[in-house]
Amino acid sequence: MRVLLGMILGVALTLGVAYVHDSRSTSANATTPITVQDNMVNWEVVSRNWNSVRLKMHDAWMNLSNKMSG
Repeated sequence: MRVLLGMILGVALTLGVAYVHDSRSTSANATTPITVQDNMVNWEVVSRNWNSVRLKMHDAWMNLSNKMSG
């Protein structure tokens, strides 16, 4: 149980640090259009992938609950 909790905490911490780094780097470079620092994470892709996973999980849950009830 500790290992699973540690893995979840590690993933959450990694994503949190990357998000904070990216949000600070884009706001600092907004005034200097010549030198633009790339973000560590492409958050549009993360959002699209997360929505895809969420929809697949929802469909799987609905299929499972339909099989259990009927």
